[in-house]
Amino acid sequence: MRFKFLNEDIESLKYYGSGDLAGSIFVKTVVDSIATLESNISKLNDEINDLEDLYRYLWLLSFKEMVSEIDNYKVPNEIKERIKKLNESLDYCPKRFIEYINKNFEDVLDKTKVDKVRWDEFYDILFELIFNKYSNGIKSEVFEFIEKKYALNILACFSKYSDYYNKNKESIKNLFNNLENTNVFDDQIYTTFLINNKIKDTFYIKKAEFICGRSIKYIKKFLNLSAESKEIYQIQNLFLEYRTLAIIYNLKCTNEYNEYKNAIDEAMNRYLIKQVQPINLNIKNFEIISKLKETKEKWKFLQLTHFFKNEKFVNNLDKIFNEKPKSSSTEFNRIGVAKSEKYPYFKQDAMSSNLLLNIHIINIIFIDRELSKEFAN
Repeated sequence: MRFKFLNEDIESLKYYGSGDLAGSIFVKTVVDSIATLESNISKLNDEINDLEDLYRYLWLLSFKEMVSEIDNYKVPNEIKERIKKLNESLDYCPKRFIEYINKNFEDVLDKTKVDKVRWDEFYDILFELIFNKYSNGIKSEVFEFIEKKYALNILACFSKYSDYYNKNKESIKNLFNNLENTNVFDDQIYTTFLINNKIKDTFYIKKAEFICGRSIKYIKKFLNLSAESKEIYQIQNLFLEYRTLAIIYNLKCTNEYNEYKNAIDEAMNRYLIKQVQPINLNIKNFEIISKLKETKEKWKFLQLTHFFKNEKFVNNLDKIFNEKPKSSSTEFNRIGVAKSEKYPYFKQDAMSSNLLLNIHIINIIFIDRELSKEFAN
């Protein structure tokens, strides 16, 4: 996706820095277009009257950022000097941006109308300017509109906008207006925000109560899942998040989560034991966790994936590639799943089971206070 700017094709609004390949591509675009840019300074400094003009203004802000790092690139000195001189001739006056946004924010923030640039780049730059750089000049109606339409975007990247919300703490509540309309388990962004920010205000405690209370009703239905049911893995991860939320906000339902923790773990154990059988990993009832706690060997965590042989560590997952199919039915074609001679389905199944097992073991290590400290060290 690209937009036309002074008859030049611009692929990206955003400059990603000198440490990124995309940054080099941005510089190349400038170098290739330097003559066109120099001959259109008055056009570059025009007012913002439509979306095309706004794209131009945002690109120029990225250009200004790029100029501050131009010496990091292998660009001929003569071109560097022309780029720096051009930068000095440009008017980056924020008044143009602020006035246009205040008058046209509904159109600007309509994703269907932003069709010539990448939406993720566009709103990323735009929100940075609105919430941070130019927030003092932006009308309250603009913030209210964004909080209503793009609440999850703000919550998911809340640290980017924390300076604004530290000054407008009541406005954070606007981001939760749609929580009650979500489906169960579709509240992960809200949950993560509440866990990370720990705002012990009555409003947020009630939101946490809603999330945890609704979720535990559905989680109970999964306690007796069969060993073949993959849903338990996802349910256990969700359960751990909701339980953490309940504990942080000291909710009454914490006791209920604690009551069902063993049942969830046992359901997960049944699934893992069933799934790891094809690769002959002798792990039952998570004896490996007990062994990790008991042993004081320096390399004990490395032994989750390696064993010591002939004075060196060997990857014990290599055994997966020696696996044999249990029956011919394992290789029946599966819709949407590719296979090859090197990676037939039965080996893919063994790899998936092994990955699932090790992810779960790592999760348990991180949750266990003693093991997580040892792992971090």
